[in-house]
Amino acid sequence: MHSILFAYLLVSWRPAVFLFAILLAISYAVVTGPMGKNLIASSSYKKPTHSEYAAFISLLLVFIIATGTPLDLRAQTQSFVAYIIQMLLMTMVMPWLLLLSVPQWLTDALLSLHGVHQWTVRSTNPIVASFTYNLIATLSLLPFILDLNLATNWIHIVIQTAIMISAVFFWWPFASKSKTLSRITGLREFFYIAYSIVFMLPIVIVLLLVRSPWYDAFHSSGISVATTITIQQDGAKLMLIGMLFVFGTLGIRVLRHLDRSFWYNTPS
Repeated sequence: MHSILFAYLLVSWRPAVFLFAILLAISYAVVTGPMGKNLIASSSYKKPTHSEYAAFISLLLVFIIATGTPLDLRAQTQSFVAYIIQMLLMTMVMPWLLLLSVPQWLTDALLSLHGVHQWTVRSTNPIVASFTYNLIATLSLLPFILDLNLATNWIHIVIQTAIMISAVFFWWPFASKSKTLSRITGLREFFYIAYSIVFMLPIVIVLLLVRSPWYDAFHSSGISVATTITIQQDGAKLMLIGMLFVFGTLGIRVLRHLDRSFWYNTPS
């Protein structure tokens, strides 16, 4: 009995994820502490702020929840809803926390490395970043790709890594602190958000309307077709709500900060 319980805990809770999170915490403390002081000019180095520490701790917690708890097991083997929750955490929450947790001087130091700046400029270009992320996110939800993703470990790692990296570049124009790369502002932010919603809507609508199980990975012999379709639609609804909440919140913020002269012809 004890061996079965231990095996279950080992499978459903990922000790390797917790260990990796500890290594990340140690690395962050070293790089932003003693190593940063030695590698960066004293005039540029600044100790991470309380908000940067809070963002990094939150990043580790979300990372553990998304990949180290039973949520990950359910997302890979049992529930499309769990998979969507995991993806929302990894693409809508973690990239923001990552970008907010890295001090500006560290970002600029990394961008100063040979070839990194030019590659990052291209990858974070709003048109490239938005198209790449939304394309990868959409393709990853196609039945044969998602089933392959969940069936083969190394393919799963490759696809999840690609989604995560593209999500970081997607949010970069909003959240990056680097002064060497331009951020989008004003009405361009609004169009950036609107484009992303329009790009992702077709796959969501198809998932809501389809009347057959799309994913073999989530359709086991013990679950009826009707139940599988309901769970599939619940996942699509959750994805739509998550997208509209995040993008809608950002869109409202953008519209509120637009200059009044954009909306009204005020006399000079």
